[in-house]
Amino acid sequence: MGHYEALLSDLKTLGIQAKAFVIDGRRGVRQLLLKMFPKIPIQLCQFHAAQTVTKYLTKKPKLEAGKQLLKIALDLKSSGKFRLARKIKKWQRRWNNFLNERTSDESKRGWHFTHRKLRSAHRSLAVNLRWLFTYRKYPELEIPNTTNSCDGYFAHLKQKVKIHRGLRAHRRNKMADYFLENGLK
Repeated sequence: MGHYEALLSDLKTLGIQAKAFVIDGRRGVRQLLLKMFPKIPIQLCQFHAAQTVTKYLTKKPKLEAGKQLLKIALDLKSSGKFRLARKIKKWQRRWNNFLNERTSDESKRGWHFTHRKLRSAHRSLAVNLRWLFTYRKYPELEIPNTTNSCDGYFAHLKQKVKIHRGLRAHRRNKMADYFLENGLK
């Protein structure tokens, strides 16, 4: 988190005021933003939230509980906050006993949850729900619900820099700085 904190401190020092933050869900970033900018809205990228669930469940889950949870996650963009919350709660009530199944592990002399990845996918949706629909709460700020525009911009920047593969790191950084300051052409 050191780099993020330093960059955010630099923004504060320069007097740059953010209207909102759209984040991809990297660990610790949300907590850092809440600590440094408690009054600025945070939107979690809906695409990245669905990708996190897919990471835990795969694109083709075998278990019925996984299939249903993946469907909920993939319908995220067409849901509202309360509708999604209802779907998650309904899913949790139906699969609660299944989620709490435990398996004994003799080699470690203990037990663990049998469906850890399913639990992680569910927890990711449930915990992040609060930040998935911030863009609707503040329509006047025109907050995007994904990081796609930013990701696309940086993909274009990376492509420009990649053309010059043989550059040393300091020259590559200088080139990236130039493009960021003057725009991509």
